Amino acid sequence: VHSLAESISFGRFMSEPLGKGWEKWSSFSTHRKYVEEAESYAQPGSVAQKKAFFEAHFKRIAAQRAAQQEAQ
Repeated sequence: VHSLAESISFGRFMSEPLGKGWEKWSSFSTHRKYVEEAESYAQPGSVAQKKAFFEAHFKRIAAQRAAQQEAQ
């Protein structure tokens, strides 16, 4: 009969180095990869460009709806 000196669920992690086991099972390590990937695609001024694009897009839609209202 095994003694209950070590936890059954975490017993295998006792033998692994902390850094290696932590990176393998941590949800934060994958999050960090996604953040680094997003930063690589980020460009200066891209937020302002997208804001201008969507403002123009919604103004165009509002103008079309106003024209349809006048036509009725």
